[in-house]
Amino acid sequence: MSNLVTLICINCKKEYHKPPSIAYRSKTNYCSKECMKIYLQNNSYGKIETICKTCRKKFKFNRSELNKTKGAGSFCSKECQASGHVFIPCKKCGKKFKAYKSDLKRSNKRFCSISCFNSRKNPIEIFFKNISKDNHPDGCWIWEGRKDKDGYGILWNKKAIKAHRYSMELHGNKVPHDMLACHHCDNPPCVNPEHLFIGTNLDNVQDSIKKGRRSKNKSVQN
Repeated sequence: MSNLVTLICINCKKEYHKPPSIAYRSKTNYCSKECMKIYLQNNSYGKIETICKTCRKKFKFNRSELNKTKGAGSFCSKECQASGHVFIPCKKCGKKFKAYKSDLKRSNKRFCSISCFNSRKNPIEIFFKNISKDNHPDGCWIWEGRKDKDGYGILWNKKAIKAHRYSMELHGNKVPHDMLACHHCDNPPCVNPEHLFIGTNLDNVQDSIKKGRRSKNKSVQN
């Protein structure tokens, strides 16, 4: 016993012995697993008090459970969690999915996925809505929606697509996947189909160099 350290259990207050190498670890504050379980159940250390979303009763849960499971800390029991959601049809594709009652007031919770939420509106309607109504001196259609770091417009049509590329396809000029939609007007946010032409990356670079907009070593992707 001379090589063991004498400790006192923080639950039952009894003395117990542990080797010096493990005597001061956090799990050695208890003489047994049963004492550790009882102590943690009876004390609020590491616990958070909140209100169940279903039955509205107060309950406590371990802070460590927050990142383990979906809905942790929202329901006091599995029964309340099961009754806290409903299956509703997606407003876009009609597929039924599970949604929590507490989230149904949020518009994005009416859709089964991010893709359905982003495509909830007609892309043609979104396209023309994001074009400036001001007359540009060069006849450009200026895109006022989301833009990338180079100033080119971005439109969501099942996936992110350049707005000027979408404009060409919308007006009957299908752009092959290995080709680019290039600007005659040298104005990145312009989506006027009359200012655009189909070309390769080399065509675009040569056009930029000819107009003095970039060096010979810099390429572009549209």
